[in-house]
Amino acid sequence: MPEHDTTPRLCVHATRCVHAAECRETPIPVLYSTVLNGFVLFMIVCSSHVSGQELAVVDRATLVQSFTFTTPAKLVSSWPASWSDGWLQVHTTTTDSQLPEWTHRLTTLPIEIEQALAIKLANANIRLVVLANETEFDHYLKKNFPGLPKRRALFVQNRGPGLVLTYMHSDWLTDARHECTHALLHASGIKLPLWLDEGLAEYFEVESTEKGSHPIHRYAVASQLRYGQVVQIEDFEQSQNATSLSPKEYRDAWSIVAFLLNHNDEYKQALQAYIEDLRTGAAAGLLSRRLPAKSRSNWRDDYLQYYRSQSMGFRVGTR
Repeated sequence: MPEHDTTPRLCVHATRCVHAAECRETPIPVLYSTVLNGFVLFMIVCSSHVSGQELAVVDRATLVQSFTFTTPAKLVSSWPASWSDGWLQVHTTTTDSQLPEWTHRLTTLPIEIEQALAIKLANANIRLVVLANETEFDHYLKKNFPGLPKRRALFVQNRGPGLVLTYMHSDWLTDARHECTHALLHASGIKLPLWLDEGLAEYFEVESTEKGSHPIHRYAVASQLRYGQVVQIEDFEQSQNATSLSPKEYRDAWSIVAFLLNHNDEYKQALQAYIEDLRTGAAAGLLSRRLPAKSRSNWRDDYLQYYRSQSMGFRVGTR
């Protein structure tokens, strides 16, 4: 597999709310119909952008989107290749013989999430569609999801198994891990604040066991900290109803999750308990208020200490 793509990545949420009556009645090619036919969709769209540029952030959809597809009543799947591997159902148009090996590496993701967050995920069968190239992917999205901004991966949630769509590129496995994290958490009914939803997806998209060391974010965080710019959870909680995140906020959300899960047990257990309450529907309140008083007062020093201890190639300090 190609080395990790260091192109800056940005996750955004689709804003387009479409009523069924407004939807184009475009038949889906037989190749994809068995995957999408009859879905009620809620879209979480994640992507990359051109190096050195930042895309405008698109607002998150707040309503379930209903799409009606006109397809024959009975269709037989004609994917060039399909297989099941644990919780994954893989469909692809690529003939790359290594794809089964690469997708198999995704199968440990639920265990990683459960161990890190101390939760039990619901049993879910997630459908992963890997198209052969960007051209095919773009053509498919334009035909079946007209109006969506161009993205290189997306998660579609329906009333049954989730659907993750992407295409073969140098960093597709990272994108797939990100979207599958969304899919697994949403399938378990965990209603996360937007910032934490994305912070967790950014955290678990890293395949390395060194989860606190993101190949892209860590350098930007180090640069911020050289000027004493410490992220506070309250920064996000003051805008709990935000419908979008800026590129910096994606990075900051990752940095909070990485810090909470890796600095010490007090922080980790506070996050774990908060997510468990969200999973069970208990009154979770605000995450910042779940932290012990000592941890809240020591947040800045602890945050700086944690990122100073990381091997980032930068000297991190206060201004």
